[in-house]
Amino acid sequence: MKKNYVLTILSLFFGLCMNAQLGTDIYTLGADNANNYGGSWTTTGAGTGFSDWSFDTAGNGSEGRFIGSFSAALDISSNSFGLFANNNSGAVSGATRTFPKNLEEGDVFKISVGVNFRDGNKGFDLRNSSNTTIANFNVANDKYTMDGTDLYSDVYDANTVITFTFTQNATTLSWTADRTGGRTETQSGTVSGVASNTITNIRIYNTGNSGGDGDGGSGERNLYFNSFEFTSLYNINNNSSVTVSANTTTPYLTIESGSSVTITTGNGLTVSGNLSNSGTLTANSGSSLTVGGTSSGNITYNRNLGTTNWYMVSSPVTGQGIVDFYTNESPALGSGTGDAQNVAIAPYDNSQATAADRWAYYTEGQVDGADGDDTTDTFTSGTGYTVKMQASGDIAFTGTMPVDNFTTLSLTDNSGGSGNAFNLMGNPYPSYIASDETANATNNILAVNTSLLTEETIWIWDQSLSGGTGAYTQYNNTSGLHIAPGQAFFVSANGASSTFAINENMQSHQGTDTFLRTVNRPEINLEITNGTDVRDADIFYIDGTTTGFDNGYDSSIFGGVVNELAIYTQAVANGTGRNLGIQSLPDNDYENMVIPVGIIATNGAEITIAANATNLPAGINVYLEDKDDSSFTLLDGSSNFTTTLTSDLNGIGRFYIHTSSSALSIDDVNLENISIYTSNNNNLRIVGVQSGNAQVKIYNILGKQVLSTSFEGTGVNDISLPNVRAGVYIIQLETENGTLNKKVIIE
Repeated sequence: MKKNYVLTILSLFFGLCMNAQLGTDIYTLGADNANNYGGSWTTTGAGTGFSDWSFDTAGNGSEGRFIGSFSAALDISSNSFGLFANNNSGAVSGATRTFPKNLEEGDVFKISVGVNFRDGNKGFDLRNSSNTTIANFNVANDKYTMDGTDLYSDVYDANTVITFTFTQNATTLSWTADRTGGRTETQSGTVSGVASNTITNIRIYNTGNSGGDGDGGSGERNLYFNSFEFTSLYNINNNSSVTVSANTTTPYLTIESGSSVTITTGNGLTVSGNLSNSGTLTANSGSSLTVGGTSSGNITYNRNLGTTNWYMVSSPVTGQGIVDFYTNESPALGSGTGDAQNVAIAPYDNSQATAADRWAYYTEGQVDGADGDDTTDTFTSGTGYTVKMQASGDIAFTGTMPVDNFTTLSLTDNSGGSGNAFNLMGNPYPSYIASDETANATNNILAVNTSLLTEETIWIWDQSLSGGTGAYTQYNNTSGLHIAPGQAFFVSANGASSTFAINENMQSHQGTDTFLRTVNRPEINLEITNGTDVRDADIFYIDGTTTGFDNGYDSSIFGGVVNELAIYTQAVANGTGRNLGIQSLPDNDYENMVIPVGIIATNGAEITIAANATNLPAGINVYLEDKDDSSFTLLDGSSNFTTTLTSDLNGIGRFYIHTSSSALSIDDVNLENISIYTSNNNNLRIVGVQSGNAQVKIYNILGKQVLSTSFEGTGVNDISLPNVRAGVYIIQLETENGTLNKKVIIE
């Protein structure tokens, strides 16, 4: 079945009009007064929220409790609570109530007391679960005291009413005492060392002594009190609807049945302590939630899929069932018929030989709710899935809030067989996670898992690229990527471990669906189009990088699919043959770095290559060299390179990028355009000798020649290496244009 989106939108509109703001509005959890008892004060509590009464007495019957009148300032309809303890050694009258909940940060408790004569020994204690006094108000010896410190002046006034307001802070209890009845005074203070969640109950008492200071029934030496109230900023009750419309931090959050909290798009909620949800907690797409303590109850995270294209997603909650997702969200149906028809929900299986078989689709028979044979699978936390929906809009993931590290996520390397090493992982949290050191210097996916990966690269499918047909984009330490809740991503395993880690300390709040940190640096974005699809590659100029392969700063294009159109670069020097979607180079010596450009495109296609350069040094321009026709083309905002291919392109050797302050011609090309590197331990690759005869000689560091051979230049030439010891070797290349010497490492 499909959602009624019109009804949902209308409900959301009217709900938002009435929603309260988390951390601003106050919620009453308990209230009581003497007028609720009909003149008879029994153990059964009236009002709301507080427990029943517990009474304690001692003496010979000269102590007790009653409901009577004190003054208009204290009474509710002429009723207040009263305790008396007449002259009798050991006479005690006490009344205790447990709060609606333990007093936590942001909670407030209020009580009003009435006092005439200031003799005797009467007051109240705020206590912990062991009934140890945490804070005390007492009347004795013509004084009011709070924790032994005098309140107000010593001036006596009959019918004094003091309203106490206690506010729990993180590690202290603050209080205010407002006095009325003849004199108007306010005093406040703080009880230090009172942790949140400590105070659980109040005991009010009146204790007689040998001074003849007690009264019964309605005497002036009794202790009167009234108007209990317990409120909270972070315990949502009474069917309230609350929004989080700015980044908000709460010490804890409790949502009672019938109430709801909604985190709006672009905003984050941090619950520093525990989350308890018996109502509804919803995080909208692009919002985020983190919890520092425990969590109970379900949450719902909505991820917006703006088209009916394929998306790669992960569940930001634990326990979302595949069958429920199919029933509630209506994914598209694919090939097959009946129970064997594919459903557009699939994890990635890198053990399969062909790219199409690596998507392990669920079938209609597994999810249709019929025949009792449905899958019991849930979305695995930290694992990515591809999905395609019948209609655009939000998809909902409902389950428990993850509050632990994920340190044993499955990681496989099947590149030694018929499969590959790519693993589709996913963000397991309803918050953003840092992918790289620009996003978070230490707590990021690439840093934590670097020893497990072939390279420090994350690949993400972006359905918005290439005119809406989608393409993979690579990210590394240059990117500053915060991976959004519900987003999946690929990594490439090196076989060193079968587990992968995503940790809580990688979490953060960001403002957009997938957040990239803006970095100002010199860079070139190369773009190729065949008139239908578009692909690109980046060249960044960063201090401290090299002209070789810099792990974490250079990234290969995604190799888990067949690329029918691609543009990439290879390392300027000492490369490893990787086809780079990101290449980082030193931010100097621009005119002496020549960058090999690789193209994948089909015969007959008209391809256009363009470049967008930003922050390059003044006067430096970008030129594309085409060795096939010995031409140089200035690539800028008004010019690009276009050609119709007469054969398939799949590799490097034809095109090069030059950065120069002067116009280039073929006469400017020198041997430094040629790249020499080992593609594996048995092969030496020479790129850039387009034609003519060439000779290559290899010497060890002692000057001994270990290889001499010749070849005919074809753009990319592979030379078989002899069986030699690992070490540094000198390569001497002689061409028709001169001689080039380079060092390589053979492992």
